[in-house]
Amino acid sequence: MNAHDLMDVIGSAKDGYVEAAVNTRGARPAVRKLSLRRVALVAAVILMAMLLVGCTVAYVLSLQELKIGEEPGIRNFDEAGQWAGPTEVTEAVISLRGYPGSPNYLATKAWYEFVKTYDPEKKLLVDDRPEGISDSHYYAYGCYTKEMAEKVDEIAAKYNLKLLSPETVVQRYQMDVMFEAMGIDGVCHAERIAKPVSGAGYFYPEGNFKYEFDLFLPMEDGEASPLISAYMLYARKDYFDPDYQSMDSELFEEWTYTTSGGNEVLIAMSSWGGYFFGETEDAYITVSTQMAGFFKLQDSKEWHRQCMEQAAEAMDFSLAPQVPDMTGLEEKLAQAEAAYETEQAAAAEERRKTHSTYASAVQKYMDGSVEWPYNREYYALMDVTGDGEPELLLAREERHFNDILTIQDGTVVAIDYWSNFDLCKDNVILRTSYFPLDVVSDDYDNPRYYSFSRIREGENGKLYREPFVSIDCDTATRGWTMTDEVTGEHTPIAREDIGAFLAQYPKPDVEMKPVSEFPAEDS
Repeated sequence: MNAHDLMDVIGSAKDGYVEAAVNTRGARPAVRKLSLRRVALVAAVILMAMLLVGCTVAYVLSLQELKIGEEPGIRNFDEAGQWAGPTEVTEAVISLRGYPGSPNYLATKAWYEFVKTYDPEKKLLVDDRPEGISDSHYYAYGCYTKEMAEKVDEIAAKYNLKLLSPETVVQRYQMDVMFEAMGIDGVCHAERIAKPVSGAGYFYPEGNFKYEFDLFLPMEDGEASPLISAYMLYARKDYFDPDYQSMDSELFEEWTYTTSGGNEVLIAMSSWGGYFFGETEDAYITVSTQMAGFFKLQDSKEWHRQCMEQAAEAMDFSLAPQVPDMTGLEEKLAQAEAAYETEQAAAAEERRKTHSTYASAVQKYMDGSVEWPYNREYYALMDVTGDGEPELLLAREERHFNDILTIQDGTVVAIDYWSNFDLCKDNVILRTSYFPLDVVSDDYDNPRYYSFSRIREGENGKLYREPFVSIDCDTATRGWTMTDEVTGEHTPIAREDIGAFLAQYPKPDVEMKPVSEFPAEDS
């Protein structure tokens, strides 16, 4: 932001209100409201004074200030994540590229307004790229007509922004190549996260990038939090890179947080996670997170705020990547892919080796010779098949199971895997998914789907999981249907009757132990 930008802010300040924090019912006393015109004028004067001495600070007020438009939407959940709809609402379209008054914000708004009315049903879209559309316009901006390409040029010229070149897509096993090209180690502070998980993304030769990744935050008991999914958008201020998001902004609580590194970040929190908006001298940094599983651990708005602030501390909002060094990039990406394929082939070969005991199967992964599958951390031994012999149940977290292994014909084999289930009375397996995401939960406060099944033996003698009843909720009407998976018969069921059906299959207490403590020999 320069002096001219600040004068634009001063001249365009509008009456309104801004709060230091958004009140939650009964959570904290009311915060005095300030005139936005006064806030903007005072902030602008301070900013100008700081710029004159060479300082740079972020201009961030609220989601309302980031709004570039409105769109109709449907609200199915209230601010606590509980079903409350469907209700028609007006959603705010916010800029993910640039803050109020900046060329990036105005350019994003102009592009949004154009796209909203130009070919909204995509009738002009064809399979092949039309002649006269450059690689830059086609790949970086999604232009499929000359009018769209001309509009990109017009907006970029109006706001003195440069155009991006086509992006390079990188898979998770190629991320080191992307980071090396940009001269950074990553996008998080490694010492502030419990377990980083590599992701995927894309970047432009000019330095803009999007990186999707997962991470775990450290908990007070020394354990890692449930998995948190995130993506980071990095946009340099001198390039036209429009991006926006439609959201039900009334369901977000927002406040400005200053990280320990001195970065001011606007945090917008909802029942499933939220957004972080940061700024450096050269770029805008936006992060989106899904933390619903983390939030389920404790029903406290203040605790949720602490989680979001902890996540903000984990992100590096001081990122200053170099303009990517594209020298030999294609060769480096190919080498990374080849190395990954070699590793995968070796791991697959190792996994195909048979084991006669659970102990030998577990030890093969725990000794580091093969990566532990699916991040399983806990286990239990229980007879699931009813033959008097225990099965090995594996779990990612100490809440639900994910895999069932058994010994058949002297060999350890999988009955069910990559799942999320509870083991109930009479060895009934209950799989449950939840609104609004498939999050970890110990109750049935927000369900979407139940599936009841048992272990059966097929004609070839192979064991498998056979559903016998499912109960499904229609997303739009919130009506429930019970399905007999054997006959295929569908029967409406009242929500209050589901509890009685669930009560037929209570969950017994199961002792889950860390996989690292699995005995060396089966007992």
